Amino acid sequence: MTGLVHSVCVREGGGVPKLPLRAARLGVEGIKGDKRRSPRRAVIIYSLERIEGLREEGHPIAAPGSLGENITIEGLEWDTLGVGDRLQVGKALIELTSTTAPCHVIADQFHEEDSGR
Repeated sequence: MTGLVHSVCVREGGGVPKLPLRAARLGVEGIKGDKRRSPRRAVIIYSLERIEGLREEGHPIAAPGSLGENITIEGLEWDTLGVGDRLQVGKALIELTSTTAPCHVIADQFHEEDSGR
C-alpha cells in the first residue's frame, strides 16, 4: 500500500495550529523545529481523508496541522494501520507505537459534543 505525505507541520512555540514546512529534518526526537518532540513521541501522524471527513461533518478544522499532527498522510487506509506498523517517509522509517485521543488544546476544532473523538 502506498500513500503520500500531504504536509509536514511544526510549531516552535508549541500549541496549534502547527504550520507547514517546505522541507524538514526528522530525527529520533522528531521534526527539527517542533517544540513537542521527544524520543517517546517523536511525531504525530494523521490522515488527510479523516480531516476532510470531519470537515464534511461540519467540524471547523482549518487545515492540516490544526489537530496538532506533524505529518498528514493521504491515500492510506487509516483503519488498517496499527501499533507496530512501519511507514517509510522519505529516508526515514517511522514505527507507529501508540494511538492517542484528541486533547483539550484542539477542542475548538470540533463541535462541543465531539471534542473527545
